[in-house]
Amino acid sequence: MKKYKILFLSEADPLDKRAWSGTLYYMNAQLSKHFEVTNVGPIPNLSGFWNLMFKIYASINHRLFNKFYDTNHSKLIGKLNLKKVKEKVYGAYDFIYAPAASREVSQIKKIKIPILYASDITFDLIKEKYGFEILFDFSKKEGDEVERLAINRSTLCLYCSDWAASSAINTYGANPDKVYVVPFGANINTLPDYHVEKKAKYKTLEILFLGVDWVRKGGDIVLKTYLLLKAKGIDVHLTICGCLPPIDLSSTDVTIIPFIDKRKPEGVKAFDSLLTKSHLLFVPSQAEAFGIVFCEAAAYGIPVISRDAGGISSIVKNGINGYCLPPDATEYDYFNTITKIVNDRELYAQLSQDSRKKYLEELNWDKWGESVHDIITNYLVKNKSSY
Repeated sequence: MKKYKILFLSEADPLDKRAWSGTLYYMNAQLSKHFEVTNVGPIPNLSGFWNLMFKIYASINHRLFNKFYDTNHSKLIGKLNLKKVKEKVYGAYDFIYAPAASREVSQIKKIKIPILYASDITFDLIKEKYGFEILFDFSKKEGDEVERLAINRSTLCLYCSDWAASSAINTYGANPDKVYVVPFGANINTLPDYHVEKKAKYKTLEILFLGVDWVRKGGDIVLKTYLLLKAKGIDVHLTICGCLPPIDLSSTDVTIIPFIDKRKPEGVKAFDSLLTKSHLLFVPSQAEAFGIVFCEAAAYGIPVISRDAGGISSIVKNGINGYCLPPDATEYDYFNTITKIVNDRELYAQLSQDSRKKYLEELNWDKWGESVHDIITNYLVKNKSSY
């Protein structure tokens, strides 16, 4: 049977594992299993006159007003990018798959090819959760317009969480019938070795904080909770990976790993070793669109302790693969939750097993690929007479 032809529309190179922290790479790899895929990205950066104008404009605004213009939701840049790849975008394809490309999709006009716009967040949620008060008011207005146009001009919309999907429907008027929710997968290439007996049979509970942004990921409350656990005589150890905390921890036994490069074999090995020995992932993010790291923890059978913020609750289910505490939870609330797990090995074993099960059944890229294949294929079969 002939494969459908899919255009992968993204500004970044989907073959580059650095693009969107590897998410574009895994999306592209999965779609390529099921379809004949042509990539648009990487779209060359703005050059010459427009590049100079945007740099001057940004510099003046920052210096004079301490305000910014959001180029990621610029209609002008969307038009310029489409102009560079017009021959591809308006080519002979069965579907256009456009991940995190609201800027470009909003400017696609007079096209009969169905479009699947995919994202982990909407512009309204970005404004609300990520401190976009530094944007000019007209930039906020343009961002909302770009998001609304992208959603309205798309045939189907795909999100990784109910949180983002609800925003598309309730804020931007997306037809619920065209909105789908499919969680992302763990950005790993091989299935980790797992034995619940080994995971649950620990002496010291190894807690892992894994994140680049210490503040946004809740590093301060992780440290407070850890010190409280230690003060109460609980045998725990904390590893901080992905950042350098903005405080002096030299007087503690905390292990700090500033960075692991998973693009290199030695980095993959170090990451695997770190998660293999970890027992709890503790990342109580203040804002999080999804959190691939929670999927990676599930792959290793690691229960997650987090906060009910953004799309996290689409992944972390209370009493199944961890606990998602309320937004106003304190270090004492996290202390009580972790203590409950420490004092009940059967509970820990159950959480660990269910975490691994959740990865195998939901939080992996193969499952994502199968689901998206079905969404696209079902639409085309319903709306086309032949392959």
